[in-house]
Amino acid sequence: MFKSKTRAVVITQAEHAKLSGILAYNWGNEEFDKPALDFNSFVEGVTFHDIAYGENDNYPISAMSREQWAELTLKGANSRLKIL
Repeated sequence: MFKSKTRAVVITQAEHAKLSGILAYNWGNEEFDKPALDFNSFVEGVTFHDIAYGENDNYPISAMSREQWAELTLKGANSRLKIL
């Protein structure tokens, strides 16, 4: 989760991922070229980059240990491989 330093707002990783996916989907215009790779894979990778956190995570960004982060990252990679 992301805790705002200026407002009483918390944003879950799931909401962050949705917004990231929307931005990725709309990438490419007169100022920014689309990435030089399969566009659908790009959008999917951005959207699911933090899949292990779940819908209502309680893992504060920059406050968890490297071990916790590594465990979540591996969990996400493994769950994504099962989907494919």
